[in-house]
Amino acid sequence: MFTRHDATLKNKKVHGESEVYSLEIEGVSPNDCGNGQYVVIHGDKKPIYLAIASSKNESYLKISQALKNGAKNILSESQVNSHLEIDAPCGNEFKPAGEKVLLICAGSAESVMRNLYNNLIFEGKDVSVFYSAKCLEDLPFPNFVVRLNNNRQHYITLTEEKVDQFKSGRITEHLKTKDIDPGTSVFVCGPVGFENDIVNLLLDKSHPAQNIHISYWGKILPVNSDILAKRGFKMKESTLTENVNINESMQIIY
Repeated sequence: MFTRHDATLKNKKVHGESEVYSLEIEGVSPNDCGNGQYVVIHGDKKPIYLAIASSKNESYLKISQALKNGAKNILSESQVNSHLEIDAPCGNEFKPAGEKVLLICAGSAESVMRNLYNNLIFEGKDVSVFYSAKCLEDLPFPNFVVRLNNNRQHYITLTEEKVDQFKSGRITEHLKTKDIDPGTSVFVCGPVGFENDIVNLLLDKSHPAQNIHISYWGKILPVNSDILAKRGFKMKESTLTENVNINESMQIIY
């Protein structure tokens, strides 16, 4: 059940097509928000669902959104020190089973990836990142992506970036070459086609379905949940064991 809070917009930054917002929420600090949770912004014709990008040790809760072709909403039109009505935190948490974690994300999923990476590193997890986007200038947190790219443990590909420091290949091709410990907890987030391709490739590599999670309609679920069968994942019928009730009226923006 959602809990409504008053929030103040403390800062607002524009990065190309992305906007980043820092919020001070009455009764809720970033430390109260779990790994992979989201917020709901009220005041428009429809509520806006946005992934939490901040880590637990930051002063303000951060969220971001991509605004293309001049799109506007209550967040983009709000000025610093404006007041907003927000439900937070919402959704369940991503809780890795073991010490090794692999985050495989694309595009605007950078926000939830940033939240997960920073929190899980703080918890002492061994976290690797495979991430794909078009270009650096439109990302909400470009410095975060640059920092990841400087660590050889991660694979960062920017398909339309012209500088040589970034790779330009497909994550699926890179994933085919990697051996992944079956005990690694994998979180996949991005466009539906991207998620399906990555999940099916992991299953082809015999990675346990219960150790592969995606975010689906406000829930972080292992792909062997029966609610995800419609996604076309290549699993045996016997692996579809978990029943989860989901409200399909929402769409979280990553």
